[in-house]
Amino acid sequence: MSVVLVEIHLQALWLGVDQVHVPAADIVTSPHSFVELLSRHRVSRTFAPNFFLAKLATVLGTEDGNDDAGWDLSSLKFLGSGGEANDVDTCVALSALLSQYGAPCNIITQALV
Repeated sequence: MSVVLVEIHLQALWLGVDQVHVPAADIVTSPHSFVELLSRHRVSRTFAPNFFLAKLATVLGTEDGNDDAGWDLSSLKFLGSGGEANDVDTCVALSALLSQYGAPCNIITQALV
């Protein structure tokens, strides 16, 4: 078993790669903006807690939720989630929704704390 000793943003600093930081309140109140930022900035690694994954799955799963066919999540390789228990049904549903925009079907992974 491997143990994560540093947060995802510290790994990016070490590697010298670009990062996108957004206040959590801006994303929680507008889940679509999370997907928009992932697509616009060609994000490859990100993090979201389970409560937000559930909210995002609900929003994207509605009729109005999938309006933006222009999203491209093909660069996204890792969506870590932790800090609270992850609901398997939520992860499966959201993974299916995100895969419609090019994300791998197994995109959500446990982030060890």
